[in-house]
Amino acid sequence: MLTIPPLSCFDSFKIAMAKYCKFNGRARRSEFWYFKLTVAIINAIYLLIATIIIAIINNKTDEEEIEKIKISDNIPLLVIGIVIEAIFILPNIAVSVRRLHDVGKSGYYYFLNLIPVIGTLILLYFYIVDSFPDSNEYGPSTKYIQPSNDFSRKSPLINTNIGTKELQDIP
Repeated sequence: MLTIPPLSCFDSFKIAMAKYCKFNGRARRSEFWYFKLTVAIINAIYLLIATIIIAIINNKTDEEEIEKIKISDNIPLLVIGIVIEAIFILPNIAVSVRRLHDVGKSGYYYFLNLIPVIGTLILLYFYIVDSFPDSNEYGPSTKYIQPSNDFSRKSPLINTNIGTKELQDIP
């Protein structure tokens, strides 16, 4: 079995965002974790920029005063933060469900998030475990390539004109 090399962080993020609301199919570990990492980095950058903006607006230069800054005190920055989070809610759920499909579990397992601590730990295990190498009910593997063992010069082809199976020579 051959392994397809993992995608880069940015490529994984682009794929997850392109499948914005796609809950069917499978997602590799790299796609799942790189998406989570990119969203965390985006949120961290936003919080840093928002903190700097509030510090400039309030003319706070002392480190102790900067540590006490709350984004919730500034309504426009709070709204921007909520919009950023709202943009990533559906892709986050979709990539999580596709990751569960990749390990052969139903997307309904995502509701384990409703069980404090234990549900989260169970999902964390499913997110960490390796992909199911073969095709499953959710589609072909996105990590492994199944080698073809058919090296014969004859191939069963369906002749649609007749509707019967015939063996034909491969040119």
